[in-house]
Amino acid sequence: MTTYAVTAEWSNGWWLLRAVEAPDAVAQIRDLAEADKIRKALSFITGESESEIDFVLQVVSPPADADELADDDPEVAAGMQRLAELRKLEGDVRDF
Repeated sequence: MTTYAVTAEWSNGWWLLRAVEAPDAVAQIRDLAEADKIRKALSFITGESESEIDFVLQVVSPPADADELADDDPEVAAGMQRLAELRKLEGDVRDF
């Protein structure tokens, strides 16, 4: 199993995921709950099986108006809640 560092950057209503160790592996998603999609990109770039790929996600630029978005969109609110839960998992989430 290979673990990759993956950054999530908010831009124009989308999250852009990029693997630090394999910068050509990118995925564009609407909700951070869809972050598993980066496995397919990593598999394509590295040749590894998706089942052998793990990743640690780091949000590098949350949306400036995230609180307003969460008030208006239940999916955004759910994604922000999930992100908060992930940040609480001490020992499972590494800083890059």
